[in-house]
Amino acid sequence: MPVFNRLPLTQRMVDCLRAQKVLETLEIVVIDDGSTDGTGEWLAERGDITVLKGDGTLWWGGAIQRGLHYAFGKAAPSD
Repeated sequence: MPVFNRLPLTQRMVDCLRAQKVLETLEIVVIDDGSTDGTGEWLAERGDITVLKGDGTLWWGGAIQRGLHYAFGKAAPSD
């Protein structure tokens, strides 16, 4: 999930993802592109969220690309 600021929306999205009952395991991956509103600090306090950091230049497309690169690196050949 790409984020830049918008802490309340990020918190609601994480809550929604945690409430999912369909999957046995769920890894929440957030790409924080240099938030300055406390989002980074809030995410750092969450031990169950993988945070990939950007410097503010990723925008949505770059953040999605970084997230996909991370996911493909963890995927099995059959995925």
